Amino acid sequence: GNVGRAPTEADYQNHALIFQVWTHAMGKTELLLGEAFIPSLRPYIWSAMGREEQFEFHIFGMEKRLPPGFEMTAGNAAALMNEHGVRNVIGTMVMAIKWMPASESAPEIGQLGLRLYSIQFKIEHVENHEKKNPRVTVATYDEQGTKQQIKRWDPRTMLSRGASTVTADYVGGGAFGEYMGFTE
Repeated sequence: GNVGRAPTEADYQNHALIFQVWTHAMGKTELLLGEAFIPSLRPYIWSAMGREEQFEFHIFGMEKRLPPGFEMTAGNAAALMNEHGVRNVIGTMVMAIKWMPASESAPEIGQLGLRLYSIQFKIEHVENHEKKNPRVTVATYDEQGTKQQIKRWDPRTMLSRGASTVTADYVGGGAFGEYMGFTE
């Protein structure tokens, strides 16, 4: 399950899922606060029996870099790395993940179920953490190493999708959209 250290950007494609946590900063500008990584869906294979389990995942903040003018020496390296050269855990994401492979011969194809229960930010890493209402995106990488958003399954018929559009989701609305994710 949980990743103890944020991967390098080059290593993102070796993870099954990547969650990006976004919030608003100064009006309508969106800011990427952090990311959570799921290396494999194997621990979350679900046989459609039993209840979903909640898991806690680290949210890693974006990489901190040394400020201009700072030099790393042997004497100050540990302190500077702790303060400026790491991706700190800025919070936790509690969610249920269910992976239902289509078949044993093709375990990489199947149905993914995600349920986000909560996000809690660490007070020492996120300013005004109690006022954050983040948006979360979900992505994976294809065989060529290209980042892909995951399409959401929409069980509605063409008629009910049309009714939803016309009535601004009053009729036939719900958690449907083109891609998986969690709105604010």
